[in-house]
Amino acid sequence: MLSEQKKANEKIVFRLFYVVSVLFFFMVFPVQALAGTHRVKVETEPLWLDDFGHFTDANTYVTKDVDGVQRTYPGYLTDENGDYCNIANYMSADPNFFVKQHNFAGLDPLFGPYDHDNCAADGYKHYACWEDCNGIRVEDGYYAILDNPNTANCGRSDRDYWDGGDHTGTRNGGMLLVNCSNDSKGAIIYERELLLCDTCEHLRLLFSAYVSNASIKTSTKPVNIRLDILDENKNLLYSATSGDVATSSDGGSWTNMRYLFESAGHKKFILQLVNNNPGGAGNYGNDILLDDISVSIYNEVEVEEPQEAEELWPTAFTPFKADGRNDEFLSPKTPGRQERANWTLLVFDREGRTVYEGKCGWDGKRNGTPVLPGQYYYIVHFPNGGSHKGSVLVVKE
Repeated sequence: MLSEQKKANEKIVFRLFYVVSVLFFFMVFPVQALAGTHRVKVETEPLWLDDFGHFTDANTYVTKDVDGVQRTYPGYLTDENGDYCNIANYMSADPNFFVKQHNFAGLDPLFGPYDHDNCAADGYKHYACWEDCNGIRVEDGYYAILDNPNTANCGRSDRDYWDGGDHTGTRNGGMLLVNCSNDSKGAIIYERELLLCDTCEHLRLLFSAYVSNASIKTSTKPVNIRLDILDENKNLLYSATSGDVATSSDGGSWTNMRYLFESAGHKKFILQLVNNNPGGAGNYGNDILLDDISVSIYNEVEVEEPQEAEELWPTAFTPFKADGRNDEFLSPKTPGRQERANWTLLVFDREGRTVYEGKCGWDGKRNGTPVLPGQYYYIVHFPNGGSHKGSVLVVKE
């Protein structure tokens, strides 16, 4: 009898241990436990994207809409006040007039090449009169679309702004630099309308923007952006902030500001990016950089995968580790996976832009430039007409 009771107790203990073990496994390893059966995939459909174009040379600025329409602005364009804004030195005004309450740097009377008369007239405050300065400068209250913050730094990397490119690493890719003035807290720096179709009244929408601080002076105050989403009558519906984006001694880091909101029956929105910190002489460092501003339709879809999904479809790879292992995604050189050589691979970033199109495998680069670490989405097309969709994590170690 005692033996039977002991066995019963052992069964109870074993069952408790089993239940606790399973719960612990799913709490600690939820992704691994579900891998190969079901997973949630995020699908985004861009409604508009402003990547601030690119420069083909020092005097030619090119923009491309989300629908693929490309426009080229050679030499000059006119701002919303009717003033001519020369495109030079890889700097341009905003041809769409989305930038608000700040003037284009090229209209600053202190902006431009050295001229002795200008220097004498302004008491040698003109930028070109500064020691080793080329006269190209984005000062308080002004903005410019440019390919490198250092372009607006008198060409000197030891002054105020970091030396580097846009957040995607695109060669000569554009970004927006706004140097906030002392009284500009609450000023709108960027505004754009979002129009939805008649059947698109009940959607989840994802706002995304990349924010950085142009300053390299670590003692200065941070950038802080507020997103205000208004209806067509300019009533505030939603609001969110980027949080503080601090300066750093070497600069170049980008913060992805994302906000998910409901259309809730509205067909028109006005999206405003507002300076949320003071600027000017009392707040060095509030030099705002913006890139790749977008709004997309956001869907979460549950998909089924075969049990061998982890083996067939890797969920991560390390293209920049330089150890010769796991450095290509869906590589045909993987033993037993030579059929991948006949697959066509399309890779997209979070905003739905094509990062790679070609045969497997992908080396983690876009047009020869390494992409940033993070999640990317892909579609594989098979020779028989079938396809597979998924996501992969680019890991930088």
